[in-house]
Amino acid sequence: MAREHGEGHRFEERGAKRKSGQVKGTCMFDCDAAKKLLAEIRALDPRKKAFGAAGHGYEFGPLVGEAEVRAFEEEHGIALPADYRAFLTGLGDGGPGPFYGIDRLGMSDGEAWEEGTGMVGDLRAPFPHERAWLIPDELLEPPEFASDDEEDAWNERADRILYDPALIAGAFPICHHGCADRTYLVVTGKERGKVWFDGRPGGMGILPHDGPAGRMSFSDWWWHGMNRLKRELLAGEL
Repeated sequence: MAREHGEGHRFEERGAKRKSGQVKGTCMFDCDAAKKLLAEIRALDPRKKAFGAAGHGYEFGPLVGEAEVRAFEEEHGIALPADYRAFLTGLGDGGPGPFYGIDRLGMSDGEAWEEGTGMVGDLRAPFPHERAWLIPDELLEPPEFASDDEEDAWNERADRILYDPALIAGAFPICHHGCADRTYLVVTGKERGKVWFDGRPGGMGILPHDGPAGRMSFSDWWWHGMNRLKRELLAGEL
């Protein structure tokens, strides 16, 4: 498996300007501006040819009520970042976003996730990373095996290391990129409110989404992805 070495998963071009609806230094998510942008994108892509558009159809899910949000927070012992909460209550439960779009609350790929699995760790525990975590080299280059049993044992050990729930504690998936790679929202610890890329299935590791201004919040990441999609549609690149 190939991987790229680096401190972060750079998601935004250097020097890019902050777009409408994205306010530096705050947790605001401008829902009206988001609806306007989405209407423009929908008009540019009526046949839904953009990556992921056929799935979400440029439509948000039903609004999430405050009671439902609070119940989710109490169940998991967390407080959702304000911009993500505003998305849920002001736009909807999942829908348009980068890659395959935004997952519904508590779900990934249409299925509910559970804490303590390889996909989601203990959400009350602090997210363990402040810098990129790269897959150890010895797990990227399997040795020669004398038998199928030896290979199976090696693969089982590698999976236990790679998908230890502690590696992804304090965060849950919000977007599927394809091939099991995902974006996670950190809800506990120093990186709370930031989004990280889980590229373990593709051999990369766990890396922060970085932009020119530093680590990206949920709103930074959503606005960048959707504004980039609009630029690509205008340029006829899709």
